[in-house]
Amino acid sequence: MRQQAVGVKGILMCGDKPAGGVQVKLWDEDDGPDPDDELDAMFSNPDGSFEVKGSTRELTTIDPVFKVYHDCDDGIMPGQRKIKFKIPTQYIAAGGVPKKIFDIGILNLETKFPGEERDLI
Repeated sequence: MRQQAVGVKGILMCGDKPAGGVQVKLWDEDDGPDPDDELDAMFSNPDGSFEVKGSTRELTTIDPVFKVYHDCDDGIMPGQRKIKFKIPTQYIAAGGVPKKIFDIGILNLETKFPGEERDLI
């Protein structure tokens, strides 16, 4: 088992306004019997900025994903919109601390993302 770390940062917007208070999570998604591991979670800052980072031990290379749970441009639908992004493997570092943080940039949450889901969290 080798420890591997990853991190993501960026800014969330809802149209032309910062999306503060939006829940973001960093996960290692696994296939088979090994359960998925939540590496870090937070709510975006009032200016929409966030940074999540974490580590876990796996035999194989981790499969990190970044998830955003939000209500931007959602009307009164139950639950929250959930979008998921795979993190490129070059941002996975050996050890417990990421060496390079993946900057996902500015995400406008009004966008309808492919594969978007709903989550009743």
